Amino acid sequence: LGRLIEELKARGLWEDCLLVVTADHGEEFSEHKGWGHSSTLFSEAIEVPLVVRFPDGRHKGQRFQPRVQQIALLPTLCHYLGLQPPANLEGRNLLAPVESTPLFASIDLHAPASDTGKVWFRCRDSVVVDDHKLIETRTESAGWRDPLLLYHLQTDPREGRNLLGQEPLVEG
Repeated sequence: LGRLIEELKARGLWEDCLLVVTADHGEEFSEHKGWGHSSTLFSEAIEVPLVVRFPDGRHKGQRFQPRVQQIALLPTLCHYLGLQPPANLEGRNLLAPVESTPLFASIDLHAPASDTGKVWFRCRDSVVVDDHKLIETRTESAGWRDPLLLYHLQTDPREGRNLLGQEPLVEG
């Protein structure tokens, strides 16, 4: 990234450059007994950096709310560039002030059961509201659900202490 920025400066393009740095997924290294990506909804697997550098230092030092979704990137860039976003575009302009909004994530997993040859289907969903994150996992073919997981992200950013049953205000 440093070489790219230096090259843009050397070519006289840096001041007019709109630079976006992000990633498509995180990576889990056994923090929650998983490995890789695309199987959990814990922060290490789904949270990625989002850095936007606008030309001429505009919006310098401005921070988006603590957690946003990548789906907001296109509407934000369209707004900034003065372009009409495509019809039915999901997401919101991150440069416009807004109250905190819930963030949703979902993943569906399919795999053959080892003994029976049947395919099981596992769904994982999460929602973040303010500083609380709730994760639900259910396996459709077996008809069972894992225990719900509830975390307070400000005091437990690594999602290590399940608060379900300890946070009546959130649960009720």
